Amino acid sequence: DKGAYGLMQLTSRMAVSLDVKDIFDPEQNIEGGTRFLRELYDHFDKASGSDRLFIAIAAYNIGLGHIWDARDLARERNLDPNRWSSLVETLPLLMYYKYNKNTKHGYARGTEPVRYIKQIVIYYDILKHQSIEYQAAIASPRKEV
Repeated sequence: DKGAYGLMQLTSRMAVSLDVKDIFDPEQNIEGGTRFLRELYDHFDKASGSDRLFIAIAAYNIGLGHIWDARDLARERNLDPNRWSSLVETLPLLMYYKYNKNTKHGYARGTEPVRYIKQIVIYYDILKHQSIEYQAAIASPRKEV
């Protein structure tokens, strides 16, 4: 995204709101970004488990307002707004005028957070698999001949 800096991709405006003095300092950037992610996570206390985490990460990616809009669309479609699977269906609709014309925050590139979460899950699964292999290798080291 344009104007987003550092590992946590903070905008200058977000950095100011999080009291991050130097957006280019990795420690401040990560600390501010994780604090913001926690704030987003706390917004979704009716969601649980991975649904709550994925919704919070998606809000970090696309903005809280667009998540509220996608949740409203989910309710209109009789979907549970606290389930990530519901937002996977409704976030992409925010790209189309037919759906975004009556939302508070309007147009959004709704496929981006869906793709982003999918990539995170894939990467997490890879890391989990590698960790399992590593733990197995430690538990049963090869005997030298």
